[in-house]
Amino acid sequence: MAGSMTSSLVWALWHVAAANVENCAKLADTPLNAGFWRPAVIMDSLDVHLGTLRAAPLNQPVHLTGLCGVGSGLQSSQFQWDHESHFGGDWIANTDRSEIAVYIGQAEPCTLTGVAIVTENTSPALRLQFEKCAGRAAIEVPLFSQKSGGMKLMPWICGVSAATKLCSQAEQMASNGTMPAPREEETLDLAPLAEAASKGVLHTNAKSTCFDALHWFVVHGGIGVDEKEWPFLQAMYKMLKLEERPTLQSDVDIEVQEVCFPSCTGTWDEAKCGPKPVTATKAPIAAAPELVTPHPDLPEVPYTPILSKTRLGKFRQELSNPETGPWLWISLAGACLLGIFFALLCFPLFRSREPAMKPAPRVKQVEVMYPDHTTASVKLMK
Repeated sequence: MAGSMTSSLVWALWHVAAANVENCAKLADTPLNAGFWRPAVIMDSLDVHLGTLRAAPLNQPVHLTGLCGVGSGLQSSQFQWDHESHFGGDWIANTDRSEIAVYIGQAEPCTLTGVAIVTENTSPALRLQFEKCAGRAAIEVPLFSQKSGGMKLMPWICGVSAATKLCSQAEQMASNGTMPAPREEETLDLAPLAEAASKGVLHTNAKSTCFDALHWFVVHGGIGVDEKEWPFLQAMYKMLKLEERPTLQSDVDIEVQEVCFPSCTGTWDEAKCGPKPVTATKAPIAAAPELVTPHPDLPEVPYTPILSKTRLGKFRQELSNPETGPWLWISLAGACLLGIFFALLCFPLFRSREPAMKPAPRVKQVEVMYPDHTTASVKLMK
């Protein structure tokens, strides 16, 4: 008996381990075209809900360096867009020559290896991608149109994509203005990103047995793009966007915290981020690491659009699944019909009762003759 139980336990453990190895192999080996960054696909596929979230350790320092200062702009000649293997998805330009880095805890820094225009959401977003470390990291910020003082983004994108027809096709599709020809060298200034990050960032840390930690920083405020460039950016977004995006499911533990990055002037929004640490202002901005600290007054599990987006996306996938979709539609239709049926049953109980109508009186006229032969008419009501 004991031997049988031991064998069953060993078989169960082997089965779990084999399934985990299979899932991990799927995460690593599933082919993706150049429009998708594997860590981003994993993060977008997470089934995140409040039960899987917990607050990140408060003693985990986070630093971001290289966004500000002389020579910190990104040179278009140092980035490459792999357009030949790109079949829709995000616009991703890769590099191995950037000084921008993220330090998380005591681990080695993650350096910038890519800049992406994300096409998953309802409007474009900018994502900085960090690798060359034990884990992976990303800083993502939504983009919007701004009348004056907006980021000059499209000239840099066209500079990186100069060998392709991307910008000329976007110009034809936009049909609103003329896109200036990119210069031989275009520079992308990331100071607006630092300014937006000084108003609050959601840091999500996803841990799994299949991969090293994924650190996702979502900037709340967003960055304004010059309104003259916005139609071209929207056109490029529509050209590359895919209705069906790949998914890579994985079981993960999630830690979240609210953090803030100082702007290029060394300040942040103290109303949202709390007092700035003294250690971050002792040295010049160019020499001091850009320290990030969590706000102590924020809720332990802040709201994030990731929660509703992933769960609604999963429900949509189940509805479109040919195996489970028909049963879900039948269940929804059945529930609707059952609700209508009970509503019809209960309707007479709650309907206002009208008072009973009395029948209209009937009138009958009778002629009476008296002994003196006189007559009189009398009306009788019944």
